[in-house]
Amino acid sequence: MKWIYDNKGNMVCGDYVMTDVNNSFNDKRSYWISKKDCTIAFYCFSYISDEDFFKQMDNPQVWIDYFENRMERLYEN
Repeated sequence: MKWIYDNKGNMVCGDYVMTDVNNSFNDKRSYWISKKDCTIAFYCFSYISDEDFFKQMDNPQVWIDYFENRMERLYEN
C-alpha cells in the first residue's frame, strides 16, 4: 500500500486522499486527509523539510487508521 499522485497533484491511496494546503502565515505546507464520498477532512501534519515529509508519508495505513478513528469518535456521542 502506498500513496499515488493523481492528476490534480493530490496523493491517493484507495478511497483516501491527502491534500496539501499552503499556510499563508509561514512557509509550511499542511496535509489533510479525506475519504471518497465524505465531506470531512482532518488535519494531519505540517512540514518544513523534505526528510520530515517523506518520514510522515512512509506508511499510508497510519493515516487511514487516524482518519477512521477520528470518524468513529465523531459519531460516538
